[in-house]
Amino acid sequence: MILERFFDYYLNHTAPEIAQRILALLPGDLEKTPNSLASMFMQSDREAFQFQMSFFETMADIRQADPAHCIMFDDSANTCYPFFIQCAWERLPPAAKAKTRNQFGISGVDELIPLLIAQPEARNWFRLNLAAELNQGDLFAFNEVIALINFSSGGEYSFLNLVYPQIKALKGKALDAGCGAGFASLVMSRHLEVTGIDACRPRLSRARGMANMLREGNDSFLSRLIGLIETEMGEIFGGSRALIRDGILEKSRKQPTFIQGSLDRLGFPDEEFDVVVCLDVLEHTYNPSKVIREFARVTRPGALIFVTVPNANGELYQRLQEESSGATFPAMLHLHHWEPASLAGLFQDQGLEVVEMNPFDYLSPEALERLSEADRAKLAADDSGYPLQVFAVFRKV
Repeated sequence: MILERFFDYYLNHTAPEIAQRILALLPGDLEKTPNSLASMFMQSDREAFQFQMSFFETMADIRQADPAHCIMFDDSANTCYPFFIQCAWERLPPAAKAKTRNQFGISGVDELIPLLIAQPEARNWFRLNLAAELNQGDLFAFNEVIALINFSSGGEYSFLNLVYPQIKALKGKALDAGCGAGFASLVMSRHLEVTGIDACRPRLSRARGMANMLREGNDSFLSRLIGLIETEMGEIFGGSRALIRDGILEKSRKQPTFIQGSLDRLGFPDEEFDVVVCLDVLEHTYNPSKVIREFARVTRPGALIFVTVPNANGELYQRLQEESSGATFPAMLHLHHWEPASLAGLFQDQGLEVVEMNPFDYLSPEALERLSEADRAKLAADDSGYPLQVFAVFRKV
């Protein structure tokens, strides 16, 4: 199991005081081992959920105080970086490994890892030539460890500010497609009968743990949870990202259901749902057309589908950041981007009509200033600046 393997690596390569700090979070009756840590992320009882909350608060502190020893997958200066290169190497097909050996004159991964750490140009070569050799199953496997970086998934802010105002007026059954840790599912469950689906087992355990706590009437963790998500949003996007707090989780709700699965193979009957929410997810899928076809199949006529995706500005800015840092794993980030017209066409091909299409998440002046004049010329502006994402709503005809 990749989590057990990761924790065995992490505890032996991070700073000893950090390893002890992480192990000390385990309940007193458990052995202080990598297996015990991994098992806590696969459970959803009260004790496991409380451990997970403490773990992510601790990891947020470590990111601030000692970023080289926090859990991070794509920073070559981070202690976890060799673990991900090793795992990627094991999953690469033989032809890709041979190509790498020829490119760098190396015999294997033991020589590749220090080369990638030392040379940004080598990391960029890996990103451009090898990362695409990884498949959806590889991404699912990596995500079990990437899920240890943050409690949240990054889509909570978009959900509360773009989707939630409309969701409150809807009724029926909702599918939270790529539900992550289940925050949006729990908020929607005040108004709808919600099913959340995600391929990542640790995130689903988190979601079930929150739902179980609320079902038991234990809501004392909510303020702490929202504070943690706000901290993580600030780290991801920069600045302050305050979430809507008033009453979003405290009032009566139906119990959401969380299941593990892939969006391109939804195991639901035809015309099962009245709402689909898919935020910051479609760009990570290897076959978005197949995913959208499944959305069209499982929704009833008149159903609404809410989506956020990156556009070409967002893709350009990400690529420039990757090149400057020598990032290695774009497959962990965005595989696709869409302008409004191309996104609309993708959904219209499946019999879904456009209800709303709006750009959002604009490039900051500080980020714009860091771009070269040539790169700025590639950006597309609207009346508000340079949008990085698109928010869209579609209706099943």
